[in-house]
Amino acid sequence: MLTIPQVVRAAAHFGEREALVDGSRRWSFIEVVHEIESASRAFIAQGLKHGDRVAIWAPNSAEWIFAALGAQLVGGVLVPINTRFKGHEAAYVIERSGAEFLFCCNDFLGTNYVNELQQSGSSPQCLSHIVVISGAVDHGSRSWAEFMSGGSKTSLEEVHVRELEVRPDDLCDIIFTSGTTGKPKGVMSLHDQTIRVFLEWSEIAGLNDTDRYLIVNPFF
Repeated sequence: MLTIPQVVRAAAHFGEREALVDGSRRWSFIEVVHEIESASRAFIAQGLKHGDRVAIWAPNSAEWIFAALGAQLVGGVLVPINTRFKGHEAAYVIERSGAEFLFCCNDFLGTNYVNELQQSGSSPQCLSHIVVISGAVDHGSRSWAEFMSGGSKTSLEEVHVRELEVRPDDLCDIIFTSGTTGKPKGVMSLHDQTIRVFLEWSEIAGLNDTDRYLIVNPFF
């Protein structure tokens, strides 16, 4: 497996086994793949092209996973944003990466991220779509449910065509540094690099298909 699409397809082989738990919500591997495909269909409907950047500024959730892998399945590039960043810091990352899509939450630790961004005084010109995963949906943004429903007319065949275009040496992630000693800098990772890091870590850690992994670290 050398691309994220290949990993997603391999996950389907585990069928009805439990794959993801988020609070009281649970998904099998087949259901996770279905949610990722649905997100991919929505991205295609919204005009995502191969290489387009998708920023996620939100705490861990199942939707975070579906948005990230849904974009990468059809050639999108993931740009995670630190949930502790202020509006002007997030705006810098969005502008610097050229992200056209932003997924965020408006109810995390009492913070409305859309307002934070709008009040930062540096609204990114590249940003065309804002999707609110949870919390109040502000003017100019849409809810997660609205985003997902937008892909209903996109066929799975279109998703399959797009995922076959993703190559191991395509850009997969742009992960920005914290900016402690200067402006945050985007570290660019390819599909095969991202997968190789996980494969090597899981082998060293002894991870196997009977294990359950508690994700404590923030996805960004």
